[in-house]
Amino acid sequence: MQQVATLETVGRAIQKLEAEGVVNPSGRAVMAITGGSMATVLKLMKERRANIGTQPVVAKELPGYAQDTLLKLMNQSYQEGVTEAKNEIDKAQANETEALDALEAEDGKIKHLTDELTESQKQADQDRQEAEKAGAEAAGRIRELEQTVAGLQTERKQLIEAGEIARTTAAESKVQVDRADKASAKAESRVRELEDEVKELRNHLAAAEQRAAVAETHSKDMDNHLTEIKSQVTKEQEERTSLGKELKTALAEASRAQSEASKIEKAAQARIATLEKEAAVAAEKTASLTAQLSELKLQLTVTTKPENQK
Repeated sequence: MQQVATLETVGRAIQKLEAEGVVNPSGRAVMAITGGSMATVLKLMKERRANIGTQPVVAKELPGYAQDTLLKLMNQSYQEGVTEAKNEIDKAQANETEALDALEAEDGKIKHLTDELTESQKQADQDRQEAEKAGAEAAGRIRELEQTVAGLQTERKQLIEAGEIARTTAAESKVQVDRADKASAKAESRVRELEDEVKELRNHLAAAEQRAAVAETHSKDMDNHLTEIKSQVTKEQEERTSLGKELKTALAEASRAQSEASKIEKAAQARIATLEKEAAVAAEKTASLTAQLSELKLQLTVTTKPENQK
């Protein structure tokens, strides 16, 4: 059963990768740890970034007159940096998702074309083998019939010669002559039949050779189609490499935006620290002035009291 990614597991996976030195972990790297589908992991990563981006930054407790100014300054600076980094990361993530979808579609298309080409090549090979087999059988049969015809022609010639000899020897040999004539006529009829069969077989052989030529032409067409598909695959691989470079560039820009947001946050914190120090100095001055005022009031009371007694 496939493991299902959650917001908690995605957060832990991102923290683990960042602890290992990975800047802006990709969806694939997170999915390798959490499991689940790429769509779910990307959705949870986006939700986590949104949650981080909406958390308010609370300044340290300051004197009353400086606290509102510090909170406003720090939150404004941090929110601007976080919003910019979030937009860049969302854009990079969208590019990554689009690239993954395009790669999956191209892989399916290549697989379909490869399967179709393999099936066509198998059929062409089968047609060529059948044509070659039929041609070989027809050629063998023709050779056999040619040998038979040659034997019958020799036998016919011998019978004709024997008939001529019988006609010249004596009348009592007429029966043998008639038999020789009949055998010769029969042999001649058989020769014509065999010649017709040879002619038919030659036609079959020509048809088989034509089918073999067609199969060879089809095989060449398949080879050309394979070459075209290989060229298309090479082009798509180049486009895939280009998409990967664009994705890396987008991720690098998102990382720079995140780094700038971090610098802005540090600058805001440094400004807060400075204002805290100034507030502390102002508080000390206020306390000193309050003490001096109390001392002056006391001196004034001591000075005016004898006069009242007079």
